[in-house]
Amino acid sequence: MIEQLENLDAEFLLWINANNSNLMDVLMWQFSKILPTIILIFIVAFFLYKKIHLKYAATYLLGCALVFVIADGSSNLVKHSVKRYRPTHNIILKEKIHKVNNYEGGKYGFFSGHSANTFGVTFFTFMFATIIHTKWRRLFFIYPIIVVYSRMYLGVHYPSDILVGMIVGLIAALIVNYVIRNYFLKGSVNARA
Repeated sequence: MIEQLENLDAEFLLWINANNSNLMDVLMWQFSKILPTIILIFIVAFFLYKKIHLKYAATYLLGCALVFVIADGSSNLVKHSVKRYRPTHNIILKEKIHKVNNYEGGKYGFFSGHSANTFGVTFFTFMFATIIHTKWRRLFFIYPIIVVYSRMYLGVHYPSDILVGMIVGLIAALIVNYVIRNYFLKGSVNARA
């Protein structure tokens, strides 16, 4: 059963990675960088500052930083404990992987830090920035979906790496949202937002 799941994991990854083009190489390379995530966080923070208050925007930035610490820290801890090779370092798969800019990522890939970070921050933003209408906040999730797709497209993560990363990111966001709401904004007039 486990072997069948691992085979499906590898087959799905190879299918995504094989559907490549020069344009997609450029786009997926850019989406896999951290800068777009940071830019989006600061855009939301600026909006919260303009619409509510500087303290609320600063608290949002603190929350995002805490999500990153938990999600990325967990990812690195598990990667170096589990030691599951990335597809680009797997002796069976590495020759089948289409590489962009000869990028292979670090040696180990379980679970995806990109997935945990982007889904964690997006989910935290969704819960925290309630001043933004729900229909617009739902659109935020398009971004992390593209990011996690880029990680598979680049051949550096299996779908299971992505799935576990998403779950860890969501848990990190829930924890941080609880702490922020109950210890940093408790009793604040701005806690309503």
